[in-house]
Amino acid sequence: MLSANAYTLRNKARLAVSLAWVGGFSDAIGFLVIGAFIGNMTGNTATLGARLAQNFWHDASFVAGMIVSFFLGAAFSGVVSQIAQRRWHRSMYCFALACEAILLSLFLLYSRIPHHAMVLGAIGAFAMGLQNATITQIAGGEVRTTHVTGVVTDLGLESAQFAGWLITKSHGSRLRRLRRAFYLSPRHPSVQRLLLLGSIWGSFLTGAVLGVASFHYFNTVALLAPIAFLSFMVVLDLITPIAVVDLVDTRMRDNEFQKFGIDPQIIPATLGIYHVKGSGRPPDLGQLHLRVGRREKIVVLILGSHVQLSENSVHSLHNSAKGLHNADRKLILCIADGKLFRQLQDADELMSELGEMNLCSDPEFAIARAMELEMMENAIGI
Repeated sequence: MLSANAYTLRNKARLAVSLAWVGGFSDAIGFLVIGAFIGNMTGNTATLGARLAQNFWHDASFVAGMIVSFFLGAAFSGVVSQIAQRRWHRSMYCFALACEAILLSLFLLYSRIPHHAMVLGAIGAFAMGLQNATITQIAGGEVRTTHVTGVVTDLGLESAQFAGWLITKSHGSRLRRLRRAFYLSPRHPSVQRLLLLGSIWGSFLTGAVLGVASFHYFNTVALLAPIAFLSFMVVLDLITPIAVVDLVDTRMRDNEFQKFGIDPQIIPATLGIYHVKGSGRPPDLGQLHLRVGRREKIVVLILGSHVQLSENSVHSLHNSAKGLHNADRKLILCIADGKLFRQLQDADELMSELGEMNLCSDPEFAIARAMELEMMENAIGI
């Protein structure tokens, strides 16, 4: 779950519930220990302005240090994920979550030492920036897990939009209005967004309540709860099988070509062939268009018969097809498994971007289609 982008409401809500409580829990304990929120940079920025205006330089440097640390944590998450994407790491976000667990452990250890508030603030803010950026990359920009100002704002906006839609659609007798609202409301996008945002807010609030309650009995040792949870998520992600994406080497007699009787000498240099093989969860296919070689104008992606594609994976393939199209490149999918082939055929959004001719059931057909597109491109260039 944590190694692939989440696009559906179910996965976004699952991610929010999984990690937002960690943000609320840690933020509450951070406030009790150092008197400042380690995950709320809006409030810290206002505090910084007030302290600067009052010439409280020590307090201003303390708050400024947390803001900088939060920024560095977010930047670190971005760097780690980019390196993982470029090197096709099996799990792109495990390292970031493991680092957060280590940082919270350091916060716990340093909290036992008096007069280290500035160090604690920097460590805690770095951890929250790291988590916030990591969950954003996993689930998209609409999910934040270390503060809820934007969440509450979006809740208000979505509620207003849904109320306006409900008033517009509700006509006739009172009974008919209630019946119509009951049947139509779950289909409205605002309802889904409200459920997602509400789950984030509720998870954060639950974490804050648990953090304060546990701090009352265990002091900062209570941080062992989010540390253990993050460690569990990392281990779970690492031991769950993930399919692997390999670039088929066209410069030599690769086993793939020998299997299908394809002569590698006929493969043009502008054709890149990738093979997703192995069982279990699929790798992140949404960034394929960012990982192909510079010379590759046509990309053939061969999916093995044991690869499992979820709704997220199909959406990821659509993003890659769209990204390649925007870069004047083409994507050809090759799926030998009949059930998987029909699944992609029924994905209207993907097929509208990909094109029916670019969905093949055999590697020979896929490469023939790629070479046909190559000749068409050369003819247009002439």
